[in-house]
This record gives sequence, C-alpha cells and structure tokens, in this order.
Amino acid sequence: QKCITMSPPDSALMVYNIGSGVSYSITEIAQLVCGAAERKGIAKPDVRYEDAGGKIAADRVLSIKRVQALIPGFPFISLKDGIREMFEI
Repeated sequence: QKCITMSPPDSALMVYNIGSGVSYSITEIAQLVCGAAERKGIAKPDVRYEDAGGKIAADRVLSIKRVQALIPGFPFISLKDGIREMFEI
C-alpha cells in the first residue's frame, strides 16, 4: 500500500484529479462492485437505476496528467483491481 503526500508549489494551490485515466460508465462500475462482492460471498448489492434527466455526462474522463507529471508510474492500480482489493480488507 502507498500513501502519497505532496506540498503544493509556493505560487498556488493546484487541483489534482486522482483516477485511472480510463472511462467507466456507472453501469460498468456497478458490475465491477457486484462481481467483487459475489466473489467474496457477499450478497449482490441491489442496484437501482433512475433517470438522471440528462444531468450527468454519459462519458467523462478527468485528466490525470498533472499528477502523472509529479508521480512516476501513476496510476499504480487499475479501477478493477482497486475494487477487488477493497473487498479483501
């Protein structure tokens, strides 16, 4: 496991997007979580979908270039592996 701490540049505070840099739909994330839960013998979560009324972007990936420039090898783990590891704690 890794814990990263950083001091921002003296000139200004910076915003760093932390993620995998890969786009996943809400449905894909729900499927990953349900699959990981089932593999650990946990009851499958009840996932319910509601119409967002067009208020949520269908596909959005935030840039992780700033954090990648500061931390070599970032991201260290894929979303799929991170969800799987979360269920092993």
